[in-house]
Amino acid sequence: MQGAVHIDRDAHFDDVVSAVNSGKVRFPYFDTPEMSAVARHMSVIKKVKEINAKGISVETWTSTSSEDHYAHALGYLWCAYASVEARFGTSPLVLPPMPSRVRMK
Repeated sequence: MQGAVHIDRDAHFDDVVSAVNSGKVRFPYFDTPEMSAVARHMSVIKKVKEINAKGISVETWTSTSSEDHYAHALGYLWCAYASVEARFGTSPLVLPPMPSRVRMK
């Protein structure tokens, strides 16, 4: 399919976790409900080792909760960032602070 991006999901999460753990992705530190949700969503993605039908040990990423939106969103963001990173240098991906509330009139 033209225009579609195909990735190996497990290898992709390996890259995302590596980027977060190495500081290539930086989160704002704010004691807000939003950042608490981000931390909670990131913590439910786990790497699990299983034996497949052929008897081979394989590692896969799985979610232990349905509250994993921000983890997957970061995955999509990292995929987009990684596709242009070479053009913009090696600066880390710094996520902007999230507003808690904005009033509109």
